[in-house]
Amino acid sequence: MTTPLLTFGPTLETGVPALDEDHRALVALANRLHELHSGPYDLVDGVNALSELASEATRHFGREEAMMREHGYPLQPEHQTEHRNIAAELEKVLAEYAEGHYRGTEGAIENYFKFWILDHVSNQDMKLGEFLRRLTGPR
Repeated sequence: MTTPLLTFGPTLETGVPALDEDHRALVALANRLHELHSGPYDLVDGVNALSELASEATRHFGREEAMMREHGYPLQPEHQTEHRNIAAELEKVLAEYAEGHYRGTEGAIENYFKFWILDHVSNQDMKLGEFLRRLTGPR
């Protein structure tokens, strides 16, 4: 068994159960892609794993944006812009990956996912989680 790329734990917990469930799913999908890359793999399997990760990210962004609208989150424009930037980058990476551009450099794509999950959660989602917890009280 390969060492996980990411581990879900306190540094990724926002304290908002729906967001934390999404983050767990994203971590699991990133780890699945990492596991796939740990040995010989079929490009189609890699594309499917990467596509699932991108789809989950898009679904997660939609959930967050609905929560932000519902609760009048003041940092929504900035947060939503980051979502749009990540989604555009994901589309580009997925297309390049499907064309085989990352063969032999799979670690680069894994590090990209590791960075954006950790960076986005710690810099954007934690602020959203704090805002939502203040509104709704402890879970």
